[in-house]
Amino acid sequence: MSVIINDSFAALPFTRAATVITLRTISVCPSLAFQPLGSPPVGIALFSVVPYADGFDFHTQAHALRDDALPYTLINWLEERLPATGAVLTRERDHLLHTLRGASDPARHPRVTALVRDGAERLRVVPHAAMRHVEGLPAQGIPCLCRASEDCTLQLPSFFLPDPEETETGLIRVAQATWQRWAEQHAAWAEHDPARGALRALADRVSVSADA
Repeated sequence: MSVIINDSFAALPFTRAATVITLRTISVCPSLAFQPLGSPPVGIALFSVVPYADGFDFHTQAHALRDDALPYTLINWLEERLPATGAVLTRERDHLLHTLRGASDPARHPRVTALVRDGAERLRVVPHAAMRHVEGLPAQGIPCLCRASEDCTLQLPSFFLPDPEETETGLIRVAQATWQRWAEQHAAWAEHDPARGALRALADRVSVSADA
Protein backbone atom coordinates (compact mmCIF):
# COMPACT_ATOMS: atom_id res chain seq x y z
CA MET A 1 0.00 0.00 0.00
CA SER A 2 1.56 3.31 -1.09
CA VAL A 3 1.55 6.19 1.34
CA ILE A 4 1.30 9.82 0.27
CA ILE A 5 1.35 12.26 3.16
CA ASN A 6 0.73 15.99 2.88
CA ASP A 7 0.17 18.75 5.43
CA SER A 8 -3.54 17.99 5.67
CA PHE A 9 -2.87 14.42 6.80
CA ALA A 10 -0.10 15.42 9.17
CA ALA A 11 -1.98 18.25 10.88
CA LEU A 12 -5.49 16.80 11.06
CA PRO A 13 -5.93 13.38 12.71
CA PHE A 14 -8.13 10.54 11.59
CA THR A 15 -11.70 10.84 12.86
CA ARG A 16 -14.13 7.96 13.16
CA ALA A 17 -16.99 10.12 11.86
CA ALA A 18 -16.46 11.78 8.50
CA THR A 19 -18.32 13.04 5.45
CA VAL A 20 -16.85 13.02 1.96
CA ILE A 21 -18.09 15.59 -0.55
CA THR A 22 -17.35 15.04 -4.23
CA LEU A 23 -18.31 17.36 -7.07
CA ARG A 24 -18.70 17.22 -10.80
CA THR A 25 -18.23 20.57 -12.50
CA ILE A 26 -18.30 21.71 -16.12
CA SER A 27 -16.75 24.48 -18.17
CA VAL A 28 -18.94 27.32 -19.41
CA CYS A 29 -18.82 30.39 -21.65
CA PRO A 30 -15.39 32.12 -21.61
CA SER A 31 -17.09 35.35 -20.51
CA LEU A 32 -18.05 33.61 -17.26
CA ALA A 33 -14.71 31.88 -16.72
CA PHE A 34 -13.41 34.33 -14.11
CA GLN A 35 -16.66 34.77 -12.20
CA PRO A 36 -17.28 32.81 -8.96
CA LEU A 37 -19.18 30.15 -10.89
CA GLY A 38 -16.74 29.89 -13.76
CA SER A 39 -16.86 26.09 -13.32
CA PRO A 40 -20.34 25.47 -11.93
CA PRO A 41 -21.17 22.20 -10.14
CA VAL A 42 -23.61 19.92 -11.94
CA GLY A 43 -23.51 17.03 -9.45
CA ILE A 44 -22.67 16.40 -5.82
CA ALA A 45 -22.34 13.28 -3.66
CA LEU A 46 -21.90 12.53 0.02
CA PHE A 47 -20.28 9.46 1.54
CA SER A 48 -20.86 9.46 5.29
CA VAL A 49 -19.07 7.29 7.85
CA VAL A 50 -21.01 6.97 11.09
CA PRO A 51 -19.35 5.11 13.98
CA TYR A 52 -21.23 3.21 16.67
CA ALA A 53 -20.15 1.07 19.61
CA ASP A 54 -19.14 -2.04 17.66
CA GLY A 55 -18.44 -0.77 14.18
CA PHE A 56 -19.31 1.67 11.42
CA ASP A 57 -22.24 2.50 9.17
CA PHE A 58 -21.71 3.90 5.67
CA HIS A 59 -24.30 6.01 3.87
CA THR A 60 -24.28 7.40 0.33
CA GLN A 61 -26.36 10.14 -1.29
CA ALA A 62 -26.02 11.99 -4.58
CA HIS A 63 -27.86 14.57 -6.64
CA ALA A 64 -27.25 15.87 -10.18
CA LEU A 65 -28.84 18.73 -12.09
CA ARG A 66 -31.92 17.99 -14.18
CA ASP A 67 -34.51 19.99 -16.11
CA ASP A 68 -32.54 23.23 -16.55
CA ALA A 69 -31.88 23.54 -12.80
CA LEU A 70 -29.04 25.84 -11.70
CA PRO A 71 -26.19 25.10 -9.26
CA TYR A 72 -27.82 26.73 -6.24
CA THR A 73 -30.28 23.81 -6.11
CA LEU A 74 -27.31 21.51 -5.44
CA ILE A 75 -26.18 23.78 -2.60
CA ASN A 76 -29.71 23.71 -1.18
CA TRP A 77 -29.52 19.92 -1.28
CA LEU A 78 -26.12 19.93 0.45
CA GLU A 79 -27.25 22.41 3.11
CA GLU A 80 -30.01 20.02 4.19
CA ARG A 81 -27.61 17.08 4.54
CA LEU A 82 -24.25 18.49 5.63
CA PRO A 83 -23.47 17.70 9.30
CA ALA A 84 -22.86 20.79 11.42
CA THR A 85 -19.74 19.21 12.91
CA GLY A 86 -17.22 16.52 12.06
CA ALA A 87 -14.49 16.02 9.49
CA VAL A 88 -15.19 16.80 5.84
CA LEU A 89 -13.09 15.16 3.13
CA THR A 90 -12.64 16.24 -0.45
CA ARG A 91 -10.38 15.57 -3.40
CA GLU A 92 -7.72 18.15 -4.11
CA ARG A 93 -8.87 18.55 -7.71
CA ASP A 94 -12.48 19.29 -6.70
CA HIS A 95 -11.51 22.76 -5.40
CA LEU A 96 -14.42 22.34 -3.03
CA LEU A 97 -14.19 25.57 -1.04
CA HIS A 98 -13.84 27.74 -4.14
CA THR A 99 -16.87 26.11 -5.75
CA LEU A 100 -19.02 26.29 -2.61
CA ARG A 101 -18.00 29.91 -2.04
CA GLY A 102 -19.20 30.84 -5.52
CA ALA A 103 -22.48 28.93 -5.36
CA SER A 104 -23.63 29.46 -1.75
CA ASP A 105 -25.46 32.28 -0.01
CA PRO A 106 -24.82 32.96 3.72
CA ALA A 107 -28.49 33.62 4.45
CA ARG A 108 -29.80 30.45 2.79
CA HIS A 109 -26.82 28.14 3.38
CA PRO A 110 -25.45 28.71 6.91
CA ARG A 111 -23.85 25.26 7.25
CA VAL A 112 -22.18 25.41 3.87
CA THR A 113 -21.00 28.94 4.59
CA ALA A 114 -19.57 27.84 7.94
CA LEU A 115 -17.60 25.09 6.18
CA VAL A 116 -16.23 27.56 3.63
CA ARG A 117 -15.16 30.02 6.33
CA ASP A 118 -13.82 27.44 8.78
CA GLY A 119 -12.34 24.93 6.37
CA ALA A 120 -8.99 24.64 8.14
CA GLU A 121 -10.72 23.16 11.20
CA ARG A 122 -12.76 20.49 9.43
CA LEU A 123 -11.46 19.93 5.93
CA ARG A 124 -9.15 17.07 4.97
CA VAL A 125 -7.92 17.30 1.39
CA VAL A 126 -6.88 14.05 -0.28
CA PRO A 127 -4.06 14.94 -2.70
CA HIS A 128 -4.46 14.26 -6.38
CA ALA A 129 -1.43 11.97 -6.30
CA ALA A 130 -3.32 9.60 -3.98
CA MET A 131 -6.33 9.45 -6.32
CA ARG A 132 -4.58 8.71 -9.60
CA HIS A 133 -5.69 5.09 -9.60
CA VAL A 134 -9.37 6.13 -9.26
CA GLU A 135 -11.12 6.71 -12.56
CA GLY A 136 -12.80 10.11 -12.45
CA LEU A 137 -15.76 11.44 -14.38
CA PRO A 138 -14.97 12.89 -17.82
CA ALA A 139 -14.89 16.66 -18.12
CA GLN A 140 -17.56 18.37 -20.17
CA GLY A 141 -18.26 21.89 -21.35
CA ILE A 142 -21.30 23.97 -22.19
CA PRO A 143 -21.10 26.06 -25.38
CA CYS A 144 -21.56 29.82 -25.21
CA LEU A 145 -25.30 30.52 -25.41
CA CYS A 146 -25.39 34.33 -25.08
CA ARG A 147 -25.02 36.94 -27.80
CA ALA A 148 -22.05 39.28 -27.87
CA SER A 149 -24.33 42.28 -27.34
CA GLU A 150 -25.94 40.83 -24.21
CA ASP A 151 -24.70 40.36 -20.66
CA CYS A 152 -23.70 36.76 -20.01
CA THR A 153 -25.92 34.83 -17.63
CA LEU A 154 -25.35 31.26 -16.54
CA GLN A 155 -27.45 28.80 -18.52
CA LEU A 156 -27.27 25.02 -18.18
CA PRO A 157 -29.76 23.42 -20.58
CA SER A 158 -30.41 19.86 -19.51
CA PHE A 159 -29.74 18.47 -22.99
CA PHE A 160 -26.11 19.65 -22.72
CA LEU A 161 -25.53 18.21 -19.24
CA PRO A 162 -24.02 14.78 -18.57
CA ASP A 163 -26.48 12.01 -17.78
CA PRO A 164 -27.61 12.71 -14.18
CA GLU A 165 -27.89 9.07 -13.10
CA GLU A 166 -24.42 8.34 -14.46
CA THR A 167 -23.10 11.42 -12.66
CA GLU A 168 -24.65 10.37 -9.34
CA THR A 169 -23.37 6.80 -9.58
CA GLY A 170 -19.88 7.95 -10.53
CA LEU A 171 -19.68 10.56 -7.78
CA ILE A 172 -20.67 8.03 -5.12
CA ARG A 173 -17.96 5.67 -6.37
CA VAL A 174 -15.35 8.44 -6.26
CA ALA A 175 -16.52 9.61 -2.81
CA GLN A 176 -16.11 6.13 -1.35
CA ALA A 177 -12.67 5.79 -2.94
CA THR A 178 -11.66 9.18 -1.52
CA TRP A 179 -12.52 8.16 2.03
CA GLN A 180 -10.79 4.81 1.55
CA ARG A 181 -7.57 6.44 0.37
CA TRP A 182 -7.67 8.88 3.29
CA ALA A 183 -8.19 6.05 5.80
CA GLU A 184 -5.36 4.05 4.20
CA GLN A 185 -3.00 6.96 4.76
CA HIS A 186 -3.65 6.73 8.49
CA ALA A 187 -3.87 2.94 8.67
CA ALA A 188 -0.28 2.79 7.46
CA TRP A 189 0.84 4.08 10.86
CA ALA A 190 0.86 1.77 13.89
CA GLU A 191 -1.10 4.13 16.15
CA HIS A 192 -4.07 4.33 13.80
CA ASP A 193 -6.02 1.19 14.71
CA PRO A 194 -9.39 3.02 14.28
CA ALA A 195 -8.56 3.58 10.62
CA ARG A 196 -7.81 -0.11 10.16
CA GLY A 197 -11.09 -1.05 11.83
CA ALA A 198 -13.03 1.34 9.60
CA LEU A 199 -11.38 -0.10 6.49
CA ARG A 200 -12.28 -3.63 7.57
CA ALA A 201 -15.89 -2.51 8.05
CA LEU A 202 -15.95 -1.01 4.57
CA ALA A 203 -14.47 -4.20 3.10
CA ASP A 204 -17.20 -6.22 4.82
CA ARG A 205 -19.85 -3.88 3.42
CA VAL A 206 -18.46 -4.20 -0.11
CA SER A 207 -18.32 -7.99 0.25
CA VAL A 208 -21.93 -8.20 1.42
CA SER A 209 -23.06 -5.97 -1.46
CA ALA A 210 -21.20 -8.14 -3.96
CA ASP A 211 -22.80 -11.30 -2.58
CA ALA A 212 -26.25 -9.70 -2.73
